[in-house]
This record gives sequence, structure tokens and C-alpha cells, in this order.
Amino acid sequence: VGTHADDALCTEEYIFDYQQELKDRYLKRFKSSLGVPSIKYIITLSTRFGKKGTPGDDVRQLMERVGHIMVNRRLVGKTYPKSWLGLEKHLRALSKQREQSPFMSWAEFTETATNCHISQEDVSEAAAFLHSSGVLCHFNDEHSGLANLVILDPQFLTNVMSAVISLRTNFITNGEILEKNLIHIWRAFEPSLHKTLMGLLERFEIAFALPPSEEGARYLVPALLPDTQPGSYTKLWGPIASKEHVYQLGRVYEFKFLAYFTFPGVEAQEYWNTGIIISMDDEQAIIRYNPTEYKLTMNVRGTQGSPSRGQLLRFLIESVETVIEGWYETDVDISVPCSHCVEAGSYSPFMFSMEECAQQVTSGNGKPFVMCRGVRKVRIDAIAPDISFADMMTKRIDFKELNLIKVIGTGAFGQVYEAKLNENSVAVKVLEKQKKQQFSEFDEPEDLEFKRFNEFQREVWIMSCIRHAKLVRLEGISTNPPSMIMELLPMGDLYHILYPTKKPAATKQELSSSSVEDDPELNYRWTRLQTWHSQIKGNWELRMRIAMDVAKGMRHLHSLSPPIIHRDLRSPNIFLISL
Repeated sequence: VGTHADDALCTEEYIFDYQQELKDRYLKRFKSSLGVPSIKYIITLSTRFGKKGTPGDDVRQLMERVGHIMVNRRLVGKTYPKSWLGLEKHLRALSKQREQSPFMSWAEFTETATNCHISQEDVSEAAAFLHSSGVLCHFNDEHSGLANLVILDPQFLTNVMSAVISLRTNFITNGEILEKNLIHIWRAFEPSLHKTLMGLLERFEIAFALPPSEEGARYLVPALLPDTQPGSYTKLWGPIASKEHVYQLGRVYEFKFLAYFTFPGVEAQEYWNTGIIISMDDEQAIIRYNPTEYKLTMNVRGTQGSPSRGQLLRFLIESVETVIEGWYETDVDISVPCSHCVEAGSYSPFMFSMEECAQQVTSGNGKPFVMCRGVRKVRIDAIAPDISFADMMTKRIDFKELNLIKVIGTGAFGQVYEAKLNENSVAVKVLEKQKKQQFSEFDEPEDLEFKRFNEFQREVWIMSCIRHAKLVRLEGISTNPPSMIMELLPMGDLYHILYPTKKPAATKQELSSSSVEDDPELNYRWTRLQTWHSQIKGNWELRMRIAMDVAKGMRHLHSLSPPIIHRDLRSPNIFLISL
């Protein structure tokens, strides 16, 4: 809602342009889990009243639109048992009586609900309804211990949080709170509740549990971190020019707004309000965020010749990319600092764009490079091993060793071939450049090519990290052209077995029915699909076995640290070895 639309500066053109800018910046970015825009309206208001002090037309329009949103909410207009509303009335009265401690245990809530003539079977559903309508707060989370707590006044949560994040006492050291000191912070609450309340703060990512120290359990509250770098900064991360046999890799992300990131699963050595120093294996990294320029800078160091070179950088990049893809849905400028400039001690190293680096990798050059300030060649494997796949030398396969036999499908990056590698059958997914006619008039070809390469690169990295009997195995990679060499599953995907009416076409030329009849190989594949389909149809024991195998593969992905979320689990991505 924009106010003062009656100001002399707010001409129709000004308001129109500003509204358009807001739409471009925010409408695509903020969406619900179903992809529905979270921003419903953009409205401008005049500060002037109508006749006799009544609201003007624009204020009435705002009231109507707020009302429209309210009546279309999920809970509005539905019928609910009177006993649930009776429980609501009773809980509101209890909340007033327990103003200092407006909460109860789940057992007490269940007893209260049954006294309001709600059956034991319906108690959880009634609690979910009251939670959704904002009457109470209940998080059915057994792992954090919150399932046993019912908060009668949602405002109580705000009080709990503000009591922590507004602290300025001696009980806070570098953003850390010891569990034994919570008694001084939450004097109004019973000590037996402190652990549960910290669980609430963890759920809202206001606090994070740290490994216990000699003084006991402790928590980190990022909002209370100091603004200045700690005294140990220079010792942990000094000038690289003073360190021998040390390499440094980097990546810089420039956002258009204030972004938020966490990096789970790594050991933090030091942290402050805008930075953190972490380590993993024999590599160390510093991550700094500039809140005025919306810039995230990540630098990783390690010893020259280390077998884990670039692994920590890959982990950090994947963490950032996952958040960008899953939450922000916005364009981000990504650049790579020149390693030679960094090693020379330059405070402003030359920056290469990610698009330029990716373009060089996919160009077909044996050893791709970029030019620093137009005068010096810099090899991409030296500044960005993740882009050139230099950190996967054990997986590298010369494309000349592959004997491509036939096209067996088409993926998001290009065609998939059946091939022979040392007399073994493999599947080869090749990243192919898109043709000009595949771009629309609104597309930027360079941007789309980079996005496809980025997706390809991330898939390679994820598949290289997993090895499980129920997951397709990555046999290796090739860089010229960029390709993934994978385990070949002889029966193909589940979709074509469940729906054999879809012709098993590998190319557009095979789509006609006559091609299946005329080609002996296609006819043989078609017959096999019909046979497999008849074996699965109505065979619930076999279907259950397939579902169990899929579940085992997904469970393995979810058990990794950090967990890998598939997000595209469907029958075309399920491949069979045998029935």
C-alpha cells in the first residue's frame, strides 16, 4: 500500500511506473508453495478524506480488497463442529487466567478438549483447526519436543523471542547463550520450560544449538552477534601473500535484495554479524556478506596438491544455489575472482563472469582459459575447478573412448545415447547447445545456455556424491563435449512400461506408427514394453516392490548431510533393471 498519492510529485505516470517496478521486482519472487503469488494487490491511497470526513474511494477500495482476501481464506465459509468453537471460547478464558504463562501440556489440552465433548480421535484435528485460525500455536514436532506444548496466546511467542533478541547483558558472549544462564533471561517462565522454549526459537531459526562446551549446553543467536570482526580473525585468515603453498578459490554473488543463508554441516571456527570462518576436511573458508551492497563473498583456502581441492567451495555453492532456486527465484550476478590477482595480494582482483567461464568450458577447448584485464591467460581449472570439473579427475573419461550406438531418449540438456565403454554398456547424457529457433523473442540465449550448464554442473556434482544400490550410478564425466556417463538400465523408464500406448520413440522421426511396424528393432522394443506392462498390470505385489525400492533410494538421499531433495520424483525418472 502506497500512501500520499495526492502529493504533487505523484503524477499518473509516476504511480504507473512505480507500480510496474514493484511488480517486476516482487511478484515473481514471492509465491506460495503452490506457485501462487503471495502479493495480491498493489494499491495507492490518497491522504485526503471524502465528504464529511468519510473515507475516500481509494480507501474503500482497499477495505473491499482486504475483505475479499479474508472471505476467500481456506477456513472462511466452512462449517465446523460447535464443540470446536466451544473449546476456542474455553481456551481464550484460560489464556486470560494464565496471562504470565499462557500454555499447557498436550495431555492437559486433550483433557480440556474431551470436556468440551470432542472425541479423542478428533482432538488433533481440532488443534490443527485452532492453530490455522490463529487461536493457539501447536507444532506437532516430536523431534524438537514441541509436540507436548500448546501455546494459548500466540502473542506469547513474540514475547519469548523479543526477550532473547533484544538482550544486551553480560550473559551474551559473541552471540552465544549458555543454557544455565536462561534462568536470568526468562525469569517469568519455569526453568523446566526453558529447553522447550529454546526448541521454539530453533524452529523459527532465531537460535541454533551449538556443540556443548565445558560449561554445558549452549546456543547461538545470530541477531546478537557482534558487528566487528573478532580478534582471532587475522590469525585464522591472514593475507594469502604471507602463506606458502596455499591456494585460494572464490565466488561472489550480487543480489538485488537482502538475502539470508545458512550453511549446515560445517564446523564454524569464528563468526560475527556479517561473516563466518568455517572448515571442512583440510580446507578453510571465509564467508562475508555486505548488507549495503547485497553482496555475498566466499573464499576457500587449502594446501596446494590437496586431494580435496575445491570440495568445500562446491559444498558452499550448492548450499547457496539451492536457496536461490528454492526461495528467491531471482536473477543473481555471479563472478569469479582471478587467483593470480589474489595471490599477488591485490585487494581488488579482476572478476570474471560465470557466464564467460561456462562459455569457455563448453566451447570445446582442451584447456579453457579466460583473459585477466585482457593481457594474461588464466586457466579456468585454476580459478573455478567446479566449472571445469577439475575437482573430479578420478571421474574423467575421454569422450573418444565412448562408442555411441543409438539415441535412447531426450533429456533436459540434450539427447541420451546408449554407448559402449570398454565393452560395457553405458548411458551417455550429452549437454548440447540449443539451436536459435529454440529461443523465444524474449529469451537471452547466453543466459539460458548458462542456466542449462549450471543445472548440468549441479546434477554432475550431486550424482558424484551418492552411491547406492537403488540410485542410478555415475560412471564418469567428459568435458569435451560436457557429458555424463551413467549406468545403463536395460528396461528403460517406468512411464513407458505403465503407458505402452506411448510409442517408445527416441527421435521425432520415430513417432509415426508406421515407423514401429517397419523398424524391426523398434517393433521388438514395442513388444517388450507390452509384455512388461502385462506383468505389472494388476500385480500389486510387484508394484509394492517397485515402490519400496524407490522409497529406499529416497531415504538414502534424505539421510545425507545435508539431505538431498529430489523434487522431480515421477515415473519417467524411475528406471528398471528387471521385474
